[in-house]
Amino acid sequence: MRTEDLPHYPNPASNIITLQTNLNESKEYEIYIFTINEQFILQNNMYSKNGFINLDIAALCNGIYFIKVVDKSNSSVATKMFFKQNY
Repeated sequence: MRTEDLPHYPNPASNIITLQTNLNESKEYEIYIFTINEQFILQNNMYSKNGFINLDIAALCNGIYFIKVVDKSNSSVATKMFFKQNY
């Protein structure tokens, strides 16, 4: 998985951010969220469903974050930036 292979939306997001993996199958991923200052926020193991992962970000404060996604089957890594903004 390459970073450009991990579209995510909406951006900015308020409650849920959807990650689109490059496979239309269920697969296990490790998800990490960090602040722009590299402060670790959370880690979660999640399964994609038909190539999509829905991540609940409602508890995060407004700001800029990075999502790091690790494919547990082959250890490939992708990192994306997103904006958390309550409307």
